[in-house]
Amino acid sequence: MQEDIKNNRVTLDSNVLISAVKENEKYSRDCKELLSLVGTSFLLYQPTVTIIELYNGIGRTKGEPSAKKALKDFYNMVYHLEDYGSRSQCDMIKLKDAKYDIWHVSDAIKAIGFHE
Repeated sequence: MQEDIKNNRVTLDSNVLISAVKENEKYSRDCKELLSLVGTSFLLYQPTVTIIELYNGIGRTKGEPSAKKALKDFYNMVYHLEDYGSRSQCDMIKLKDAKYDIWHVSDAIKAIGFHE
């Protein structure tokens, strides 16, 4: 890893990740270009809630196979995941997708088949 990017830590809104995967939104191309810089210009530090938002955002519009692929790509890209939220916090802000029944990071991990 290049020494000069170790201190360039960036956290992106999950909509940047979602738009890059959807490829049909106004800023999809810009988002994809920004993500191409991960690992060369900056390191990606994301909260674990990004997993839930990404899985649900892609799953609702492009289907479960695309959501699983998006998460696997995300795991290859992210340098550090920080667990800022608990299930009770997710409950409190109503962060849930009824169709996929994803509430917390552990549910998303089970849904994509990791750590079974």
